[in-house]
Amino acid sequence: MATKSEVISWVCSLADRGIGVDADGAYGMQCVDLPNMVAQKFFGRSMWGNGIDMLSAGQGLGWHTTGGNVLPRAGAIFCMRVSYHGYGHTGIVVGEPDGNGNFQTVEQNVDGGLAGGPARYRVRSLGNPTENIIGFIYPPYSDGIDAPAGGAGQGGGPGGGGPTGYQGETMDFTFMISGDAGWNAQTIWYYNGAINEIQPLHNLEELKYLRAIYNDTHGGRDLKHYEWNTQAPVYVRIFGALKPSTEDNNIKAALNKIIKQLENAT
Repeated sequence: MATKSEVISWVCSLADRGIGVDADGAYGMQCVDLPNMVAQKFFGRSMWGNGIDMLSAGQGLGWHTTGGNVLPRAGAIFCMRVSYHGYGHTGIVVGEPDGNGNFQTVEQNVDGGLAGGPARYRVRSLGNPTENIIGFIYPPYSDGIDAPAGGAGQGGGPGGGGPTGYQGETMDFTFMISGDAGWNAQTIWYYNGAINEIQPLHNLEELKYLRAIYNDTHGGRDLKHYEWNTQAPVYVRIFGALKPSTEDNNIKAALNKIIKQLENAT
């Protein structure tokens, strides 16, 4: 285990030198490679998924998490949505917030390029309406995390005010839907319960790694998969109750149709 200052010092050294890390050897220095490398290098764990998945990945490791409405402490990993794609963004908080809710971060691939980009300093703010921060994740630093309590998505973990071990379990699953023109029958979709969002998987390789890391971080349990159709439209009832969000405009329309369908039936 590492102290908070050791991790922050190492992260800042990357930004100071204008370099970055590629934790998984794919697509260059992506944003998610930075927290993933911190998890691997200092805590012997891996964080699966894209930037948007970091909150769920942290909960899967039993690490303390807080919602995006709670000011972070230095050492936290942040998770945020972005408007121009569905992968989200992530980085490390390296400074305590000021009186206006601004805090310094180190992030990779700040410009969102397909080839990635090195670590850079940024300033983020909870008060900025253009920065949709979902939440914060706190690794189990050996000197404690002094993390704030409360906020959506809170889990347990060492120093986090909750019991040690896997906490904050969410309802995550993959699914396919056939016979409904609003859903591509060939696409496998992932429901991320940590942020109540539906995301498409782009290929079978993504699905393979998602399942493997889910199994590894959830005590050997498998990520459940469902196949639904219009003959028994279970998905209508499920998503009518959950009302999930999505970055896919076609699925937004399909979800709105489901909600209106249920409203008209009552």
